[in-house]
Amino acid sequence: MANHFMQCGWPAWAVLALAAVGAMLGVVSMVLAIARRRGLAFAASGATLALALIVLAGGAAGRAMGRSMTDEVLALVDTAHREEIRAAGYGEAESCVAVAYPGAAVPGLLGVVGLIVAAVLRPRE
Repeated sequence: MANHFMQCGWPAWAVLALAAVGAMLGVVSMVLAIARRRGLAFAASGATLALALIVLAGGAAGRAMGRSMTDEVLALVDTAHREEIRAAGYGEAESCVAVAYPGAAVPGLLGVVGLIVAAVLRPRE
């Protein structure tokens, strides 16, 4: 996994930071759901799911940036080595998505479970 961070670069760290914030917000949504604060739990769970989607979009954006930089370099390289460089560059660009998928899984799961728990548990009277 550390290799993915080196290959992807700063987008991987941005995705990791957003995933950490999403995971913390997911825990908050679970606590609010268990405390039967439905309105706040729904809002926190929705925000958690939104962060999970942003993490996925960040991985896709990192891949697009990596591919774009690879294509820029290919314009300057001799034709004999283009396919090797393209394969290596595109492979490194894919590591951004490899960071984003598991990073989005935790907040996504916590957000969905928070929504379900908040919907199932009725407020105390």
